[in-house]
Amino acid sequence: MKKVFAIAISLVMIVCLSGCSKTTGGLKAVKFDSEAMANSLQSNIVAENSTYALQWDNSTKQIVLFDKVKNVIWSSNPSKSDEPEVDEFGMPVKTHPLLSSDINIKYVEEKTGHLVTVNSFLGANSAGRISTSLIENGVKVIYYFDELQFAVPVEYTLREDGFALTIKTKEIQENENRITEISVLPFMCSAENKSNNSYLFVPSGSGVLIYPKEISSTGQNFRQEIYGNDLMIREYTQTSQKENIYLPVFGVKNDKSALCCIVENGAESSFMDGTIGGKTYKYSSIYPSLSVRGYDELRSVNYSGATLVTDYYTDDMADIEFTVSYKPLYDDEATYSSMAKTYRDYLIKKEGLKKIGDSDATYAITFNGGFMASKSFLGVPYETVYPLTTLKQAQQVISELLNETNYKPIVRLNGYGETGLDKGSLAGGYKINSKLGGKKQLIELMSFCYEKNIDSYLNFDILRFKKSGNGWSKLYDSAKSATGKSYYPTGFTMAIRDKNNATEYALISRNQILNSALKLFNKTKNWDVLGYSLDAVGTIAYSDYNMGDSYAKANLSRDIENAIKVFNEGNKKIAVSGANAYAAVNATQIFNCPISSARFDVFDEDVPFYQMVFKGYIPMTSMPINQETLQEDALLACIESGILPLWSLMHDYDNSAINFASPELRNGVYSRYKDTIINAVDNISTYYKAIKNAEIIEHQIYENGVRVTKYSNGVTAVVNRGENTSETLLGTLDAGEYRIGGLNG
Repeated sequence: MKKVFAIAISLVMIVCLSGCSKTTGGLKAVKFDSEAMANSLQSNIVAENSTYALQWDNSTKQIVLFDKVKNVIWSSNPSKSDEPEVDEFGMPVKTHPLLSSDINIKYVEEKTGHLVTVNSFLGANSAGRISTSLIENGVKVIYYFDELQFAVPVEYTLREDGFALTIKTKEIQENENRITEISVLPFMCSAENKSNNSYLFVPSGSGVLIYPKEISSTGQNFRQEIYGNDLMIREYTQTSQKENIYLPVFGVKNDKSALCCIVENGAESSFMDGTIGGKTYKYSSIYPSLSVRGYDELRSVNYSGATLVTDYYTDDMADIEFTVSYKPLYDDEATYSSMAKTYRDYLIKKEGLKKIGDSDATYAITFNGGFMASKSFLGVPYETVYPLTTLKQAQQVISELLNETNYKPIVRLNGYGETGLDKGSLAGGYKINSKLGGKKQLIELMSFCYEKNIDSYLNFDILRFKKSGNGWSKLYDSAKSATGKSYYPTGFTMAIRDKNNATEYALISRNQILNSALKLFNKTKNWDVLGYSLDAVGTIAYSDYNMGDSYAKANLSRDIENAIKVFNEGNKKIAVSGANAYAAVNATQIFNCPISSARFDVFDEDVPFYQMVFKGYIPMTSMPINQETLQEDALLACIESGILPLWSLMHDYDNSAINFASPELRNGVYSRYKDTIINAVDNISTYYKAIKNAEIIEHQIYENGVRVTKYSNGVTAVVNRGENTSETLLGTLDAGEYRIGGLNG
């Protein structure tokens, strides 16, 4: 009897926890109107300009963009023909309903608490209603899922260069079933599995191409959160290290036509999804999905020791106006190179990207200050900062490299606060640790860099902290999870990929990010800091359920942009790491740019799309190449993409650093890398001088692993990243070699 009772309790827990939490403060859903009249437009042009006509196909209930100039139809249903398809036995083949759906919805089923998926073809076309009405420059379509009692309005509008869709979560209607996620136009950006001269572009890491292929009946799916995983969702294990999606742009090429798609609003709350190689679909596709509700993952253990896992969703929705634009490209512009230009033009026009230009430097150095080492005195253990690189030693290394190479580096000082590289008080306690040189030595180093015209940045973490102090409380000033409770993320132990509770830290409440930036600026006004490095603001993404406008990571870009403005308005240079698009466009320097993708199994070719967007506009460096497994290949990736190579260095090393969880101390003693850096700088500096301020206008990949990068000033870089000697447009290159053309104009 007790066993039966325990099972019943476990089942009740699953149903209750997988429902919605009592967190409030977000957006209340509009009650589902089961009696609303459904307007019906016949198949017709709903908006038109000199190039395009936006049409509503009433027979298929789908949106269509017609290019009048090119005589090309862009439809959310990729099927090439209306003729019925038959199999090898002459029997009709049914089209998968997702191919005929403009939206796909995940929702929590009220009765069971299960997460269920339904598409608009089955849920609205067949078992519900679709209401259409004209709006300015387009059509508003309301998808009524009558059996499930929720409705999703979508606005489709024509633009001069294509069309866009918008979902306003405040207009979503619900009753008991709660929507958690909405995927839009899942096969608008698709390529036939058996097609040639086609690929999907995904902005994973530096960027990646996926070639259409047949894998299996269902194919393979992948997904990544745009701007990185939400750190306020609990992680219990770490399955792998992978690159994030830093740019909310994706696309497809189909022979001589292509589609460039940009998530213009609501990207923080979105995923990038892919369906690759499914014979059932016959098409491979990439599309965005909007998180409507935030959630947390909870685990409990039942009487038998089994772990019960459930997603705990909020009652309220995030208040988001989600917009995705779609722009056709043709002929010579039907390439990922043109997609990069299209996205850069968007950033210039809409997000304020400015052409800062490249610095005079030809390489970059990150100096790691110190870390909290475990020591003992008379058998009594204690922790103290161990100096890896004092400020005086950093100045000596810079001076030595200047003398040896006659070329300047860009310098980043990392881990010089009161607890070094370890998280302690917010922003390093607004102190320079005395063991690392103190404020006096910092001013001396900054003066030296100023005299030598060296760009230098002092790194601070204004988002993460481990302990209270300086007016900040770990309990009261930290972000809250979807359950409304404090949650402190942790790092993971590398060997077993399990949580390392010793690395636990708090995230500053989202409504305090601006105050965190202001306090840092005011506390350090008299430090003579030439540039501030705020690496966390470029790569960390998180929700905060202290306030309604931060659900599901919403408005993260707004909060980070406001923080960066503090330093911009104070006439200080600002560096970010990574970095997500909203941080990158507001920075004067980007460190640690990705040089690869997340390398999912379905990915085929990494491309330097990220660098193609920002090269010539914002100075960039690579990830630390001495921390890469294949360091020579990492240097080739820098040359291919035109970003400066970066080395992460320390002057000394202590064996206790072997337990340090972050990658900074895995490699990089200066004495070991000095000759490597000098030789590399001697070889590459002429190239980097030649491409200063130049934009990448074209990038190409050849089957033999040869990659060609062409710049706006006529310089061409050819890199052989294949395994064999190959003939190239600049002559024969062995594997691992590169050659530069056009250096003399």
